[in-house]
Amino acid sequence: MVIAAFVVSLVALSVSALMGIRNLRMSQLSTSTKVLVDLFTEHRGKRLADAREFIHSEEFKSYDYKSGLKGMPEEKMLLVRDLAWFYDNLGVLVAYRVVDIRPVAGYLGGSVLDAWPRLLPIVKAERRGRVKAGCSDPGIWQNYFEYLYERIHESRTLDAARIHPQRRWYHVILGP
Repeated sequence: MVIAAFVVSLVALSVSALMGIRNLRMSQLSTSTKVLVDLFTEHRGKRLADAREFIHSEEFKSYDYKSGLKGMPEEKMLLVRDLAWFYDNLGVLVAYRVVDIRPVAGYLGGSVLDAWPRLLPIVKAERRGRVKAGCSDPGIWQNYFEYLYERIHESRTLDAARIHPQRRWYHVILGP
């Protein structure tokens, strides 16, 4: 009788623990989903759409990046800065697992992969400027944007390998 009570207690404890873990995950998913929807909506907004369009323009390519953001007119500089800050903030959320990389890579991945190489000369110039100014940790400016770029690149590479596996020698004989 004591053994049966002990077993029932263990089962009840296990079920309670599993339900608690499930509820915690559901709560995290709910929060993450709300954050992602808000971020995706902001990314589709006019200001960031204008910023993405600008960094692909010939006008953007014509600026001197050696002085960082200061090499552009203020209106354009603010567009570029806001876009970089958006991706940097998103990188923080991914790094600390507030949001999952998979939906971010799936929905915003192409934009991040396009933006980082275009903005990298400006990021490097800004980091150099912060070194000269004596700022603490000057090398971390836009560090989370860089992290986000690397994670999306890694995620997409893994997805491509999973979706399009490399053909092996035996595929030639046996078929895919």
